[in-house]
Amino acid sequence: MKERVLYLDILRIAATFGVLFNHIPLAAVHIFDKQATDVDRFLVNGNVHVMHFAVPLFVMITGALLLQPERKIDYGKVLTKYAWRMVVILALVGTAFAWMEMMIIYSVCIFIAVKELRYDWQPIMRLGGGNSHVTHSAFMCSTCCG
Repeated sequence: MKERVLYLDILRIAATFGVLFNHIPLAAVHIFDKQATDVDRFLVNGNVHVMHFAVPLFVMITGALLLQPERKIDYGKVLTKYAWRMVVILALVGTAFAWMEMMIIYSVCIFIAVKELRYDWQPIMRLGGGNSHVTHSAFMCSTCCG
């Protein structure tokens, strides 16, 4: 069994919390947009900039694990073993996130159609009139639902 490197585990935990603390406040401000004040937006914006360390930290941890001196890795092994794993994971996670995004947009389309518009949104799109939020939302609906 391989021995774990404690400081890399601690850095991985810090990076994980960095990603969480980057996304959760940003999502909260978007969800509660009408209640969010300018101070809330300022604090979240500052938080996002502070938490940008997380993804580069994950990349550095990966580099530290792959480039250990006692570990002999040639380019062939990197391309056949490690790169293949990263491509498969990226494809799976990317597909899952694309699916989730489409479900969210579809849910927003239904919400807008039922709660806000109460009429067919396509005439708004053809005329280009109306509230910009409604027009933008109608455009989002037309791209996924229309």
